[in-house]
Amino acid sequence: MKKVANFLLTIIFITFATILNGKNCCSCECGTKSRTTFAVRQQFQAGTPEYITAFRDRMLAREDGRNGSFQVSVFGGKSTEKRKLATYFTPFCKTCLHVKSGEFNGSEDIISQHFNVMTTGDDEFESIISLCPELSVFGIGLTYRQAINCLYDNDENDPNKKHFWIEISAPITRVETNMCLKENILSTKEDPAVIDGLNQTFYANMKDAFNQKAWNFGKINGDCGCSKWGLADITFKAGYDLLRKDCCFLDAYIGFLAPTGNRRCAQYVFEPMVGHAKHWGLIYGSSLRFDVWKDEDKDRILETVFDNHSQYLFKRTECRSFDLKCKPWSRYMEVYENKNQALEAYNISETNPQLNDVYLNLSSPGINVFTQPVCVSPQLSCSSNVALIYTSKKFRGEVGYNFYARQSECIEMPCWKNCAALKAARGAGYTNRLRDINSNLEGTTAPYKPDAFDTTSAVAQYNESIIKLEDIDLESAAHPYFFSHTFYLSLGGKWDERDYPIFIDLGGSYEFGCENAILNRWTLWFKTGCSF
Repeated sequence: MKKVANFLLTIIFITFATILNGKNCCSCECGTKSRTTFAVRQQFQAGTPEYITAFRDRMLAREDGRNGSFQVSVFGGKSTEKRKLATYFTPFCKTCLHVKSGEFNGSEDIISQHFNVMTTGDDEFESIISLCPELSVFGIGLTYRQAINCLYDNDENDPNKKHFWIEISAPITRVETNMCLKENILSTKEDPAVIDGLNQTFYANMKDAFNQKAWNFGKINGDCGCSKWGLADITFKAGYDLLRKDCCFLDAYIGFLAPTGNRRCAQYVFEPMVGHAKHWGLIYGSSLRFDVWKDEDKDRILETVFDNHSQYLFKRTECRSFDLKCKPWSRYMEVYENKNQALEAYNISETNPQLNDVYLNLSSPGINVFTQPVCVSPQLSCSSNVALIYTSKKFRGEVGYNFYARQSECIEMPCWKNCAALKAARGAGYTNRLRDINSNLEGTTAPYKPDAFDTTSAVAQYNESIIKLEDIDLESAAHPYFFSHTFYLSLGGKWDERDYPIFIDLGGSYEFGCENAILNRWTLWFKTGCSF
C-alpha cells in the first residue's frame, strides 16, 4: 500500500511540475491582454466535480449483480467577472476603449480608420466602446461503468476482490458566448460615407464595423451571442482496483479522449467551443478513498477521497488570429495585402489625384491576413480533487475542493507568405512599419518629401515593409498557462436495498482564479443513476 501511494504521489508531482515549468510569465498587472483565443475548461469531463460526485462507488452497489452502473447528469452554469475577462481580449488592459478619427491628442486607444468607420458629416468620429464577455453552458452528461468479471480467477463473492473495469462517458452540451460589445458615440452619428470607385464599405459606428461583411474572421458580436451544441468528446477509460478493503480503496486508470465537438474557425472572438477543438487526448488518473470515521451500528461513514486526473491533448491544425509583436490589436489594422495592391493605390494617386479618398482608403482588412492555420498543441492539464463524504443508510453528502492547472498552448506556424505590409495613413501605396492601432506616426518606409516628391519610392521600397514570420506574435494566438480553484457541495440519497439500486444527487460549484485568463463561473447539476 505504501509503495503504491508513493508511486501515485510521484506521478502527481511530475505532472504539476511539468505544467508549472511550461507557464508564461506576464508582467502586465492584468495578467494577459490582447489575446485572440480563449480556451475554456470543458464541463462534465473526467476530474470535474459534476462528473465524479456520487458515482465513484456505484459499480458494485447491487449484490450478486453484473457489476455495472450508469448515471445521467443535467448541468448548467454561467460565467462571472465580466470586466476582468474583458481585459484578456482588449489592448492596454482596459475594459473601455476610446475610438477617434481625424486629429489625435494621445488619449485615443483606437484609430477608427483601421475599421473603415467614416461618416458623411464634417465632425470627427469619436466613441467609447466596452466589452462584457460572458459564457453559459447547459448539457446532459452520460456515464457508463462496467466491471470485467471474466478476467478474474478469484471468488465472485469475495468483497475484497479487485476488478478490471471500463468506463465510457460523453456530455451533450450547448455553449453560448457573447462579447456584449457596447458603444457610446460622443460625436454626431450620421450615415456611413460612400466613396465612388472604391470597392469597400464604410460604417458609421464601431458596432457595425466589428461585424462587417469584408471580415472573414475576428468579429465581435454586440447584442446577440453565438451558440453551439453537440456531443462534447467521448472519454474512454480502462482501470484496475489496486486495493480494495473494507476501510480503504485505490484504483487507477488510463484511457483516451475521442474528439466529437466543433472545430475552431476564428470567425468570432470568444467563439463557443463544444469539446476540445477536435484534439485527440491521452488521459490517466487515480482515486484513493479511506475511512475517517465509521459507525457500523447506524451504518454511518465519513470518508476522505483524493482524485487525480491528467490529460494530454495532441497537436492539430487550428485557425487562429494573431497580432504583430509589440502591437496589440494590430490584427485589425489596415494593410496592403500584397505589392500589387500598393501599386494600385499609387497609380490612382498619380493618374487621378482628384480621387483623393480612393487612394487614401484603398486597403485590405488586416484580420483576414493575420488569421492563418497554425499547429496548436494544448499540452498537459491536471486536476486534483479532495473531498469529505458522509453517508448513512439513504443519505449522502460531499464537500470538496478541486484544483485545476493547464499548461500554456504551443503555437507553430508551418508557413507564412511574405506579402503583406502595414499601410501608411496617407495611403497612395505608402507603407509604415511603425504604425499601430492608436497612432499613425510619420516614420514611413518611403519618406515623404514635399519639395522633391519621388514618384517611385512609395512602391519601390515596399519590400522593406513586408511583414515577416519573425514579426508575428504567436503568443497572442495562444491561451496561456493558468490554474483555478473550485469549491463544491453536493447532497443526495441512495437506495441500495432495491433490486436495482438507484441514487440522486444535487450539487453546485464555483470556479475562480486570480488571473484574467481564467473563466470564473458557477455550475449547478442534478444527477441520477442505477446499478445493475
